[in-house]
Amino acid sequence: MQQTAPAPRSPGRILAKVIRVATIPPVGSFTLTTSLFVAWGQAYCGRLSYWLSVLFLSVFPVLAYPLQPLLKRFRHRGREGQRSLAILMSVIGYLCGGVWLLFSQPSPMYRTVFLSYVISGALIALFSKGFGIHASGHACGIAGPVAGMTCFLGAPVLLPGLPILLATFWSSLKLKRHTAAEFLLGGAISVAATVVLGRLFGAI
Repeated sequence: MQQTAPAPRSPGRILAKVIRVATIPPVGSFTLTTSLFVAWGQAYCGRLSYWLSVLFLSVFPVLAYPLQPLLKRFRHRGREGQRSLAILMSVIGYLCGGVWLLFSQPSPMYRTVFLSYVISGALIALFSKGFGIHASGHACGIAGPVAGMTCFLGAPVLLPGLPILLATFWSSLKLKRHTAAEFLLGGAISVAATVVLGRLFGAI
């Protein structure tokens, strides 16, 4: 019996996957922390604090991808298992960063960035695990850095930032990873955390 060949992937779907991979949250956090470190130097943080922010905000979350096949609890749960592990690794990284703040003398900008990730990660986990609302961690991880760079580097950041956000929004809908409401909620969480904390600490 002749088997039917699988239908080829559409160019739109391939593009959506490329955008999805290129805009994973660790890329956003690395771009944010590196941009602020390059632009502000010691006024933002020292070298040790910079590398720890890369470790806690970028490396920890991305470890979910190679770790999933090795962990029995997440191995056979597909994308949902990957999402759960990514949230867990992100929260661990953010909490470690929060502990580091207690032993350092962070600038208002550095404190704002780290605590915005701590609060955003906690809220994403609360919505997901507590209320069964899958607020988009992907949107959270892109909108937050765009908001942070806009607040600390100036409005021109919105010129590349908004198209990236719109492309990420389109790719999430195209791949049916999130509804529009879930994407907007995830983005709103990180933007609100950044702005409120920035005002609270006098960073913006």
